[in-house]
Amino acid sequence: MSPRSAEASDGVAFLTSLLIRFPELGSATLGPRLGELRLEFYLDQEIDNARFTEFVEKFRMSWDLFFDLVRAQTSERRITRVVDYPTETQEHDSDVEIIRITRDLETLSLEELTMIVSLIRERFIAAIIEGEPVPAAEAKYQEQVLLRSLDKVQQDPYSCGSLTGFRDEMRVLVYANDSPEQTATYPGKR
Repeated sequence: MSPRSAEASDGVAFLTSLLIRFPELGSATLGPRLGELRLEFYLDQEIDNARFTEFVEKFRMSWDLFFDLVRAQTSERRITRVVDYPTETQEHDSDVEIIRITRDLETLSLEELTMIVSLIRERFIAAIIEGEPVPAAEAKYQEQVLLRSLDKVQQDPYSCGSLTGFRDEMRVLVYANDSPEQTATYPGKR
């Protein structure tokens, strides 16, 4: 296996274990920008603006407190939402709301990931679209894989390229989504 393949497989292992360990996640993208992770949670109903604004305020306060407690600095963290409105070819009731969390990889931890998922699950439990939960033993194994692969990805966050993982029924699919422009922006790539 070439060094490039090994680095990409670290990214694949990270996204796969992340999506298995946290069935609340709909998709995750490594490297939409340099050294960045994007988490997407899918909701089967639209959230009104006031409720979302209130959630974002509480979420940011929790994030700030978390970073104060662990004494960490982060260069990138955002929470946004995307609504997929129905088109003429879709059903009228096919709205999907996406809560997108964007975070730099440098100081990301399992504890922070757990907090993020817990906050979203707690607030939107009735609307979140989630995969099958994993048994406790499997969850523990996935946490170990997640920690090892996160460590490797953090050592060189640009080496994996841009990967996206998503859940498809009982499977997790990961694909590379490098465009020529993205490839040129990653240091060390040919």
